[in-house]
Amino acid sequence: MIVHAKERSTTYPNIDYKAADVMAYDLPDAQFDCIVSIATLHHVSMEEALPKIKRALKVNGRLMVLDLFEAETIREKFIAAFGVPYHLVLKRLHHGRLREPDEAHAAWEEHGRSDVYLTLSQLRQICDTQLPHAKIRQHLLWRYSLIWTKTTTD
Repeated sequence: MIVHAKERSTTYPNIDYKAADVMAYDLPDAQFDCIVSIATLHHVSMEEALPKIKRALKVNGRLMVLDLFEAETIREKFIAAFGVPYHLVLKRLHHGRLREPDEAHAAWEEHGRSDVYLTLSQLRQICDTQLPHAKIRQHLLWRYSLIWTKTTTD
């Protein structure tokens, strides 16, 4: 994906891409204007990852996250239910079938074995203490977005 992103952003020489384990990588303090995470944070401890990411952002730097969550409330489950037919249409369009081959199914099962899907209320609790004023929104396909701007040096 980084190769494609680099190809598409050649007119922006100030963009740097990194593919690394956020928990093992030594993120430099106050170096990034923007950090983006797509479908990644459910693989790590949010409570441990956010302080590292927060320190790595410059003042006025922005964190943008798109990830998966566990529906908890009736409203969240109702919205999530609308994602089911949409998901099936996407599978049919992208793969030409609704069910993936057994090998792919097994790979997804293994991939998700250690995933932790927070509820939106759990995510809001974490953000209340670590990312004050973060904007969290629910989306179709069991996704949420989180946008937060660092306003101080802490």
